[in-house]
Formats: sequence, C-alpha cells, structure tokens
Amino acid sequence: MKESNTKNAYEVKLIYKDFKQHKPSLTYCEVHTYTATVDLFLKGIHTVQTSATRIAFESERDRMMGFLYLAGRSEYTPVYAEFADLND
Repeated sequence: MKESNTKNAYEVKLIYKDFKQHKPSLTYCEVHTYTATVDLFLKGIHTVQTSATRIAFESERDRMMGFLYLAGRSEYTPVYAEFADLND
C-alpha cells in the first residue's frame, strides 16, 4: 500500500483504555497497534500502521473484517477513523 500525507479512506483508530493511575504510554500503544497489524496479516488482511493508534486497510472489506477481529481485544476499542475524528 502506498503511503501519503492524506488521510486513508479505510482507517481504524484504536482507543486505548486508561489505567487506574495513568494513561497508556506512546510505547504501549505503538506495541499493541503493531501487534494488531501482525495478527491481521496472519489472518490474510494487509495493513499499514499510520500512527501509534491508527491502522490503514487496503479496502472497505478488509477494514470491516479487521474491525470485527480487533473488536474482540480487551486492550483497546476500535472505531472507524472518520467517526473518531469527529471527537478529536
């Protein structure tokens, strides 16, 4: 997938849950987002990590399948990036 400075049309943002005493560090988010991209690759879904909390997909179908897979994780809550951007 080609990287660019524009926002990807098929992007998911991972919302990380706060711990009782602090927010997750950038390193924590980077590691878990990277791990998610590897897990998705092993399921046949090709992605690009665009930031510590964002994953870009090659198609809407891949994003939907990836979203469903990521929704089963307890470390974060996936949201479609265009909806996450409304709250940023």
